[in-house]
Amino acid sequence: MTTNNSSFLPKTTAVASAIIPILSISWFINERSWEAAIAICCSVPPLIAQIPAIRSRLSNQKADTIIASILLSSACCVILLFLFSGFSRVCYPNSVVQDAIKTELPFEGISDLVVNTRVAGEYFASTLTGDIYRKPRNSDNWEQVYNGENVIIGSLRIDEGNGSTIYALTDKGILRSTEAGSNWHFTNNGLPMETDGSLDTRSLTIRPNENREVLVSIWGKGIYKSSDGGSSWSAVNNGLTDLTVQTIAFHPLQKDLLFAGTSRNGIFISEDLGATWFQTNSTINNINVISIAFHPRSANLIYIGTIGTGVLYSNDSGKSWDKFPQRSENYERLSDQRIRSGPIFDQINPDIIYVGTYSRGLYVANAKENIWYNFPLSIAVVRVIRQLDNKVLVISEYGSFFLERSSNCQ
Repeated sequence: MTTNNSSFLPKTTAVASAIIPILSISWFINERSWEAAIAICCSVPPLIAQIPAIRSRLSNQKADTIIASILLSSACCVILLFLFSGFSRVCYPNSVVQDAIKTELPFEGISDLVVNTRVAGEYFASTLTGDIYRKPRNSDNWEQVYNGENVIIGSLRIDEGNGSTIYALTDKGILRSTEAGSNWHFTNNGLPMETDGSLDTRSLTIRPNENREVLVSIWGKGIYKSSDGGSSWSAVNNGLTDLTVQTIAFHPLQKDLLFAGTSRNGIFISEDLGATWFQTNSTINNINVISIAFHPRSANLIYIGTIGTGVLYSNDSGKSWDKFPQRSENYERLSDQRIRSGPIFDQINPDIIYVGTYSRGLYVANAKENIWYNFPLSIAVVRVIRQLDNKVLVISEYGSFFLERSSNCQ
């Protein structure tokens, strides 16, 4: 028996043209990705292109019925695309985050954004081009308070004890304002400046309720301490065998207890305000630690973000460490990613944890669900994750998004 190719090929094309949009819609509903949305848009025209072939092979009444069905299916594709994407909204099928609404900030290249906990509604933001902006309370407008030429600002830190002292970590040392951002000056006295005037500052922490005690980590130089609110500095590296310190943090309740995350040797701990350091549990000795976070409901529960090992946690103030569950939905495992920001705990439900990566956007987990969800959001590097007015702001190199829990996206 022979096959009539002239009949077989058009039928096969028609069937494929009908199946591909259905698969594309299913993909979009499951993952809410723009790749799937594009697939829908690309698959509908071939389906419509089958109309002339249908009319040439069937009676006018049958052809009109099939054509109407095709047009109705195409219209449904467009409606579904509109409802699920909203052109600025992406809805996700899980109990953690259900909306990502794109927002616009009045400046680009944001490196950090911090909330002044002493002045409700006041925020500060820095850029990679050396600018610092302030949004005063009771205002939606941002004002520029510093314009630094040939300076890269990596992060900001507000003294939560008074709210008027702000530190900016740059590639040329430490900028400080003691007047709520009105005036800025470099305060590098005692710091190991390079001959070209550069200094790679990475992290700064302020002793709880003792704002005169400040520590800063400097890449390749270790940790420096100030006992006069940042006016002068001296090295505190006794026992610190890895000087590539990327992050430092005070324990929120034990004022003499410090943690330092390094790029090659995991976590170092100081129990005497930085005078001496020792390496913590040997199981994380070779881990590249990028960030440290304390659970808001249990200060002895510590989470660390790493490069290439995901998120780890300790239930005993850093004596032992375990991997946070690595199972991920949708995309690659978090343990395969380079963490850029976070972990950040949700203000409403601290069991929800946010982590930003260098290449796969945002990861969100609910500790009770034991799983990570990945939201690319059409972005790559997530630089900043902050919480403003019970909303989570995600800042990336391609835009900013507010995350919400909306009943409209169930």
